[in-house]
Amino acid sequence: MKRNTNWKVMAGVALGTSILGGAAWAAQSGNAGTMMNGAMNMMSGMSCCAPKNSGGQSAQATQSQDAQRATVNIEDGYTPATINVKAGKPVQLTFVGKAESCANAVSIPALGKTLTLKDGEKTTVTFTPQKGTTSFSCAMGMYRGQVVAK
Repeated sequence: MKRNTNWKVMAGVALGTSILGGAAWAAQSGNAGTMMNGAMNMMSGMSCCAPKNSGGQSAQATQSQDAQRATVNIEDGYTPATINVKAGKPVQLTFVGKAESCANAVSIPALGKTLTLKDGEKTTVTFTPQKGTTSFSCAMGMYRGQVVAK
């Protein structure tokens, strides 16, 4: 008998199906907030789905005359998870895929960008931040990082 090694995929499909079914019930009954809170509580108890900020590591972007540069390594989350920059000066933020995980799908809502990296691939995003925080996360929102402009 062949052992099924796709249990994570099957568990994810089952969880997704449960959430979608619950969402339909919540939409009809007006209990969407209750349903989503319950789903997030359930998911955060699972090691694969708990929100992660990569241990609070932060780094200062490297300054040059024309831009600020920082590299975010994607392994078990984002390292560093916080990049400190100067507001009003262009930032070149390079993401480097170092492992296969959902963190390789990087969503940066404020920039309207979604990146999909393969293991070993690099992608650079250039933008000029205003004072405040530009957040990024995996497509599922479980791994998170931020660029803080002061």
